[in-house]
Amino acid sequence: MKPYLNEELLAGSVIAVDMMREDFPILNPGQQLAGALRVFSRHDGERIPVVNNETERKLVGVISKTDLLLSLVEV
Repeated sequence: MKPYLNEELLAGSVIAVDMMREDFPILNPGQQLAGALRVFSRHDGERIPVVNNETERKLVGVISKTDLLLSLVEV
């Protein structure tokens, strides 16, 4: 979404559902850290959405790569 924020015309007409992709990685609240790390290893982004389940995909949070790595260091 970030590229659209600087385009005033697009920022007013593009909605979030226009940018949703089925292939975008997601995590769920019960996922183990090792699984989350595997997901991040195949994704270039800094954050991945955490959804309630893979069917409904209701956003419940976000995890950042930095937070994940810091949590592994503290273990």
